[in-house]
Amino acid sequence: MRLLHLSDIHFRSPDCENPATDIHQPYRTLLAQDVVELCRAGGTVDAILVGGDIAFKGDPAEYRVAQAWLLDLARQCGCPLEGIYVVPGNHDVDRSICEKSLTISHAQDAIANAQIGDRESLVKKQLADEEVGQALFKPLSAYNDFAKYFDCNIYPSRPFWTVDLHLKLTHLT
Repeated sequence: MRLLHLSDIHFRSPDCENPATDIHQPYRTLLAQDVVELCRAGGTVDAILVGGDIAFKGDPAEYRVAQAWLLDLARQCGCPLEGIYVVPGNHDVDRSICEKSLTISHAQDAIANAQIGDRESLVKKQLADEEVGQALFKPLSAYNDFAKYFDCNIYPSRPFWTVDLHLKLTHLT
């Protein structure tokens, strides 16, 4: 199984919406060219794993550009659409929503002030509360709209997802 792991792509609006103003576009182009070259030499990619920070500030425009780029990269390296997996990072959070929400602030303070051993159960309790759970995931709305396309969206009743990847085993002698 051949996996392509990417992280910290940081599509940043409004620059990323115009290749002429996107100072990071040349790096993404070179990355894609390197991936294509590796695939020519060693075969297609079975899955693309994006480990966070797809966007820079959780802006919907950043995800529109990121989705187009990821789909094109997958096409170029022979990865099926269902082989693209994404998880959010800290830059995938729309912090302007966090700054305006007392519910989020209170939830974060409660977690920060809890004993380390109590934090996981406190987070579960907060996610189970309809109002608090929805508030905690609101800053990830743009990410989730993007991630839904890849069935990788998260929400209070599914704060993480899992998938089994099946290895193509060959006998080595």
